[in-house]
Amino acid sequence: MSVDLSPEQRGFPETTFEAPEMKVYPLGFTPSVKQHLRESGVIPTQGETSDFGNVGLLTEEEIAVVLAKVSRNPGGFLEIAKTVDEEGASQFHQKWVVSIEGYGHASVAEHAMLHMAVENVSSLAGDEVTNNRLASYTEFSARFKGRQNVGRYTPESVAAHPDLLRMWNTVHERLFSLNDRLMELGLSYIRSEDGRKKQPERRADGAKGVKTVSDQFKNLMPASRLTSIGVTTNAREAEHIVRKMLSSPYPEVQRLGARFKQECLNVAPTLVKYANRNDYLVLTREAIEFLARNRREDTGYPEITEKGQLVRLVGHDPDAEDKFIAAALYAKSPGQTLEQLLLQVKGLDESRKRQIFEHVLGNLGKHDAPIRMLEFAGDYQIEVSGMTYGDWREWKRHRIETYDTKDLSVTYGFMNPPLAEEMDESQDFQYRGSVDAVKAVMDDVGELYLAVKKIDPLAAHYCVTRLHYRPAIVKMNPREAFHLISLRTGPTAHPFIRRLAWAFYDEIKKVHPLFAEHLGRRLYSQDRPSRDFNWTY
Repeated sequence: MSVDLSPEQRGFPETTFEAPEMKVYPLGFTPSVKQHLRESGVIPTQGETSDFGNVGLLTEEEIAVVLAKVSRNPGGFLEIAKTVDEEGASQFHQKWVVSIEGYGHASVAEHAMLHMAVENVSSLAGDEVTNNRLASYTEFSARFKGRQNVGRYTPESVAAHPDLLRMWNTVHERLFSLNDRLMELGLSYIRSEDGRKKQPERRADGAKGVKTVSDQFKNLMPASRLTSIGVTTNAREAEHIVRKMLSSPYPEVQRLGARFKQECLNVAPTLVKYANRNDYLVLTREAIEFLARNRREDTGYPEITEKGQLVRLVGHDPDAEDKFIAAALYAKSPGQTLEQLLLQVKGLDESRKRQIFEHVLGNLGKHDAPIRMLEFAGDYQIEVSGMTYGDWREWKRHRIETYDTKDLSVTYGFMNPPLAEEMDESQDFQYRGSVDAVKAVMDDVGELYLAVKKIDPLAAHYCVTRLHYRPAIVKMNPREAFHLISLRTGPTAHPFIRRLAWAFYDEIKKVHPLFAEHLGRRLYSQDRPSRDFNWTY
């Protein structure tokens, strides 16, 4: 075999590793910055009139008050701003927004924006940050070289057992070393005569070639791999994010939640101060775990293979297309109720419905979003058994949908990167052994998972790589499906997630042919890779 996991012999030699410190800090204009400018004489003294001082240098809590007061103040925003200072803003929010009396004005906190930098947290903890709908995120991409050398998070329960810690460090080093080795061999292979002949359309040169190979092997990275995330959110959602993290079963996430809250207080000291552990979230999670443990019908999840059904439609609305037509006509039909319109649409023949669809969706440009009435057309409920942990980290960016996943585990198997399989078939023996190398390191990960699970089942989740399958359930309406399938079958989509998006499209075609027809036009109106193209386009 030409591809080795590492130069070390089998076993777990003494290794040491010190991960960089977790960091959370705000970006932008904070109260402390304003105080510094005030002391430096940059901000005009009290009583002076200055648009720069009154409007340009408002803190987020002050901005929220200015925008909120317009609801009962006949003056303009500039006039209102002149009456607001930090102390008054704090008193306003305490009374109207966060007080236990509950005045019902929590939406005011949505005007206060926070930009937070989160550094050196595990991918697992990063998932807890980004798993919130009403915020924006940018995360360091595993496509690019750099963070592999930053290292990984090590749970305290693992660090407390020297033998287990040696095993933990060794397996992680093997994962990182194999990633580097396969990147090197993969680049050489796709640029070789054999590789170019096998896949002439595959991008192989320069940075695009690096991206092609990285997309195949980056999912060797485990959930423990460190990442950094930029977060933009409003204070109301920040409270929600903090509550969820403080209620998490993972100690790392709890610490991150405490740090996140502490730094949010430096931006919005009043609006997030009541964000604490939520008993409902904790008790509900524990109740579900208890119920699941005591069920007797656990027969084992079916084996997942790439040749099997990766996406299965579990539920849909058989009247979805009729409901869409009725909803589209509602606004311009003043004398009819929605129920009456729906009855009329049900009486139409298929050719007439097709004509209406043509009028309503036929003019969609390749960058247009369908009209909002498409959201009235029921929901798709799908199970994505072929979802890997790596796929899920991309899929969940579509946060308008509703989703849930199995806990991270090695028991569902893993996906073999297609490039590893192709390299094994090469005429050049230096590329042989790629599949065996992946399997060998996955066996090591499996052993590590079981060893960690014995002392801390939650810590075992950090061992799971992005190649491991992680079945998920998803619910979304047809409008969101238009967006997701169009984007995730496109040229910028990761090749592994394209296979799931196309499979979802196949399921829609079975039950909603009119939706599928117009979605298909969108898909084929743009330049995109063929559905069986397993490479970066």
